[in-house]
Amino acid sequence: MAASLTFVLGKVGAELLEYPVAVFDDEYEPEWLNAELGRHIIKRIDKTEVEKGRYLVSPILGPMSPDTLSCGCKSVLLAAFHPDAEEFVLDGSKMGDNCYPVLFDVVHETGRNLKVQVGRLLREPWGEDEVVLFSTRDRVVGYKACYKYLALHTHLFYKGDGYGTQG
Repeated sequence: MAASLTFVLGKVGAELLEYPVAVFDDEYEPEWLNAELGRHIIKRIDKTEVEKGRYLVSPILGPMSPDTLSCGCKSVLLAAFHPDAEEFVLDGSKMGDNCYPVLFDVVHETGRNLKVQVGRLLREPWGEDEVVLFSTRDRVVGYKACYKYLALHTHLFYKGDGYGTQG
């Protein structure tokens, strides 16, 4: 199977990574931050530069440690580098919309098959050329087709100021 990013709709079992910050803080390696992909993830999501080793520089916070990276950034770094990343499901509620295009970069760069649980639609669309594989095993290409698919097959809907669930 080719590398993919799977959006899981609905509940997930024990494989859900509920506490990505704790896992990252306990298990990350400095090499993750210094790798080209790690630098890309940190710059795109948190707008922060990796200077050397564990030394980061944010335009807002100034010098900082990896402990202060956002939860979304830590989740995507885990997806890219953690040895068990293909075994767990990332919690989409812990990531901002700016994380999803970077997750596609991770899939393309690493060849990994990653899973994300989503409870809402994304506000920031990703490229038209991306293939999204849903838990139903249907393939959908591009964000417009994704929205149509979800509107037809799930309880998610657009409500003007964002996306929610029908109650």
